[in-house]
Amino acid sequence: MNDGIEQERAKRWKLPPQREPVPVRDRFEPPANQTTHIDDATWDHPLDTPEPPEFHESTERPITRKDETMELDRFAITEDHVKLVHRMNIGWDGCEFGAPAVDCKRPYGNGNVYRDIAEILGIPVPNFDDGDDWEQADIGKMDRLHKETRTVLQIGVCVGYFRAGEYQSEKYRDNWRPVEGVEPYRPVVDRLDDLERRVAALEYD
Repeated sequence: MNDGIEQERAKRWKLPPQREPVPVRDRFEPPANQTTHIDDATWDHPLDTPEPPEFHESTERPITRKDETMELDRFAITEDHVKLVHRMNIGWDGCEFGAPAVDCKRPYGNGNVYRDIAEILGIPVPNFDDGDDWEQADIGKMDRLHKETRTVLQIGVCVGYFRAGEYQSEKYRDNWRPVEGVEPYRPVVDRLDDLERRVAALEYD
């Protein structure tokens, strides 16, 4: 009875006759006397799992943090860098979780950033009332030093002080440290005090 209903429904809706399902494995069966090539490897059937490749331990020595061949970034902090970071205007950036940040509009206290940098570094400020303008060399110097303060701040956070000198870091790690063999800069006052102490010690001897 059910067969008659199905046949009547097929005639009414012009449904195609049902066919027996084909097994999945038979759908991919290659023709006789023919093999399947995948990535230069031949198997009897494309659904077969190839043997895993043999594992060979690499003979190359991995680069460690103390390897002499490791690439290093180097940066020289100058007195001008130190003067700028000592005058930076630090505030609080409320974006996301919030964090301390340099005021991007008034990084050195005032909105006229070029004038601030020039006064800090002793660069002559032009008389704009007379039609004078900044020298291109001074503009280039101030732009470069201001952008380099990013690295100076990172170095100071790593080493715990801001002093002129040579520093190095592993690439992409920001683990700055003084270059070995290069004595970090000490202010002139500290060096004079050290010299006076040595002279006093000689006099007592």
